Amino acid sequence: MAGADLGVALKRYYARLLGRRQRLLAPPKYETRLVPDRERYAVEEPERLREIEQITADLPHVEYVIRMLDPKWDEKDVKPIRPHNRGPAPLPSTTIAGAAMDALRETGQPLTMGEITRLVAERYDVDISTSDTYQRLHTAVNNGLKKIFSTHIKSVGGSPERFILAGEDET
Repeated sequence: MAGADLGVALKRYYARLLGRRQRLLAPPKYETRLVPDRERYAVEEPERLREIEQITADLPHVEYVIRMLDPKWDEKDVKPIRPHNRGPAPLPSTTIAGAAMDALRETGQPLTMGEITRLVAERYDVDISTSDTYQRLHTAVNNGLKKIFSTHIKSVGGSPERFILAGEDET
């Protein structure tokens, strides 16, 4: 039974190695969408090439051990498991929502979600130069304000849409 568990684990590991190599060779669009992301991606190229070489060297060894455990296994049937680049949110959502409310309170004027996001990033020294980090923080600000403080915020409208604290004058 231990050999079967090892075989399953090795097959999953093999699929993950294939997925990792596939992702390194063909990255998701958001990795190279904006100029700062493309520049960062270009700088990381030597590291990616080393990792691709290491994975390519490791695959035959893993394949050999899998074949020892399961001689009928065919590597052509393996579906690569691409890794997701999930990182933790830069701050807890309650802190983000509170900081967003503080930003609205301190400015005393209508702000867009983008402006609120930049103010929160400045307050907590969060680097939002990449589109991925900016989008995660923007989503956290938006969701935090909607969930926690929706009764305290009023939409002023306009393009882009602006928000103020309920009870304040629109300026």
